[in-house]
Amino acid sequence: MRQPVHVSPGALNFGPIHEASTTRDLTFHNTGPNPVTLKTALDPPGLFTVDPEIAVPPRSTVTTRVRADINASVRPGPYSGRLTASSVDGWRVSLPIALTKEAVPHRNVTINALDSNGNPFTAYPLCVNLDTGERCPFAYREDGTLRTRVPVGRYLVATNVFEQDRVSAVVHPGLEIREDTTVTLDARTAKQSSVTLERPVDDQGAMLTVACDTPAGKAMFGATTARTPELHITPAAGTPQCRSTFGTVHQSELDSYHLVFHQSGGIPDPTWRPKDADLAAVRARHAVQGGRPQKVVKSTAPIVDGWFAVPYNTTTLPQPGTRTEFRSPGPWTWYTYANTFSGDTFLSQQLAHTTHEKPGRTTERWNAAVFGPSLAPVDSAAHRYHDTMFFQIPLYGDQNPDHAGFMPGMTGTVGLYRDHDLLSPGSLPYGNVSAWAQAPPEPGRYRLVVDATQETTPLSSRITAEWVFHSARTTDQVPLPLRVIRFAPPVDDENSAPRGREFRVPVTVQGTGAPVMGISAFASYDEGGTWRPVHLLPAPGGWEAVLHHPADAGTVSLRATATDADGGSVSQTVLRTYYLK
Repeated sequence: MRQPVHVSPGALNFGPIHEASTTRDLTFHNTGPNPVTLKTALDPPGLFTVDPEIAVPPRSTVTTRVRADINASVRPGPYSGRLTASSVDGWRVSLPIALTKEAVPHRNVTINALDSNGNPFTAYPLCVNLDTGERCPFAYREDGTLRTRVPVGRYLVATNVFEQDRVSAVVHPGLEIREDTTVTLDARTAKQSSVTLERPVDDQGAMLTVACDTPAGKAMFGATTARTPELHITPAAGTPQCRSTFGTVHQSELDSYHLVFHQSGGIPDPTWRPKDADLAAVRARHAVQGGRPQKVVKSTAPIVDGWFAVPYNTTTLPQPGTRTEFRSPGPWTWYTYANTFSGDTFLSQQLAHTTHEKPGRTTERWNAAVFGPSLAPVDSAAHRYHDTMFFQIPLYGDQNPDHAGFMPGMTGTVGLYRDHDLLSPGSLPYGNVSAWAQAPPEPGRYRLVVDATQETTPLSSRITAEWVFHSARTTDQVPLPLRVIRFAPPVDDENSAPRGREFRVPVTVQGTGAPVMGISAFASYDEGGTWRPVHLLPAPGGWEAVLHHPADAGTVSLRATATDADGGSVSQTVLRTYYLK
C-alpha cells in the first residue's frame, strides 16, 4: 500500500547563522482518507526544535515550524541532523536538516554598477575585507547584479567602468558594512581628471592607484588611461589604512613632468594645478658615446606602495642633449631606464634609483665617461649566505655614482678563485659580472677576476678588474667586502676633454669593506702601451687625480688600485675612457 504521508521541502537548510533563533516552515501532506498523527524526533537533539506531535487531517496539509537556536555556546562550523516523523500505523517520513554557525555576523551585500548614462554595466569589482584581507565571494545574477554574504566590517569596494571615451574609477575605500547593504558603483559620480601645467608638453596618460593595508598584505586597485582627461575618478572619504595615488606623465623634448599626487585616507577631487616651484626640477644632461648620431630612449616612474605610480612611458631624445625633468617630491623611489641607440642598434643601458625628498633644482649627468664597474644601489650585488657567494657587478656604469650600466656586446672571461685555485667560472651577460659559488666554510682569501672587451662603442673598449677579499661561512646574508673605483672627469657632452693642459678628475671608492688605506692611479695616452703615475690629492668624499694631457694624444686610459685595512684590494684598468680634443 502506498504511503499517504510526505513532507515538503525534502530537505531543510537554514544556511549561515551567527547568533540567533530562526525558523523554517515545513509542510506535511496527507493524501489518504484517514487522519494521521505523527510523532517527531530529532537527531541529534538540542540544536533544533519542532512540535513533538503533528496531526494531519485526511486529504489535507499541516505546516509547522522548525526552529534553530544558535547562541554563543555553539562552536562555529557546519551542523547537520535529521528530523523523523512516524505514526502508529507505520507511516514514516524523514528529511535532513543543516546549518552553518558563523564565527562572526555576516550581512548580505548586493552590488550594482552603472555607466555614465545610468545604464547597467557588467562589472567585475574588487571587494576586500580590510579587517582580514579576505576577498568577497561573488554570485552573479541574471539581472546583472552581484550578491555576496560577508562578515560585518570595513571593505574596499571598487570597479572600473569602461566606455568608449573614458574609464571611470569608482572606489569606496573603507566602506562600513553593518547591515544588509546595496552598493551602487555609479560612473555618473566620477569627475574628469585635470592637470594644468606651466609648460607646453604632451599628455602621456594618467593612473590611479589605491592601496589599503590588511592583515593579509596590501589590497590594491588601479586604473589607467592613455590621456589624463579620459580618466574619471569618484572622490570619496576613506579610512587611514587606505591611500590613493594619482600619477600622470607629460613630456616634450625640452621638458617632462612625472607627477604623483598622494593622499592618505580618501580619494580627492581629481583636479590639480602644480607649480614648477613646488616640484623637484632635474636638469638631465645626456652625453654621446661616439661620433655617430645617437639617441636615448628614456623611461621614468616612481614606486609608491610597491606599485609603479605613473603610466608606462618612454620618450626619445637626441644625444647629446639637455632637458628639465619635473618630478613630485616625496619619499618614493624613482626608477629611470636610459637606453642609448645608434639608429636601431642598441648600444648600452643606464639605470638609476633616486629620491627627491624636497622641491628644488638638481643636475643629473647621463652617459658621461668614465664607463666602468659600478656598485650603485641598483641591480648590483656581492654577498654571501652560509657557503654561497653571489656576484652581480655591472661593468658599464657611467660616471654618476647612482647609475648602473650594461653593454650587450661585451665579451670576456670571469673567474672566482680561492687563492690560486679556480672555484667557479662566471659570465658576462649584458656586460654584467655574474658569478656564484659554493665556498668552503673556513676563512679564506678569494679573488674575483674579470677581463672584458667590447666593440659596440669606442669608449671603455676593454675593462679589467681584480678584487681580493677574505670571507668565511656566515649565518645570514651579508655583503662581501668589494669596492669599485669611480672616475668622474668633467668632460663635455661629447665625452671629450682639452689636450695640452692640466686636467683634474674626481675619484671615489664605492662599496663595502674595511677603511681604505691606500690608493694609486696611472694614466695612459696610447691605449695602455705605456703608463704614467698620477698624483692624487685628497678631496671631499675621495681624491682628485691630477692629469697632464699631452697635446698630441687622442684618448685617455686609466688604471687604479685601492687597498683596505683587512688586506682586501681592487685593481681596475679601463682603456679609452674619454676623448681628447
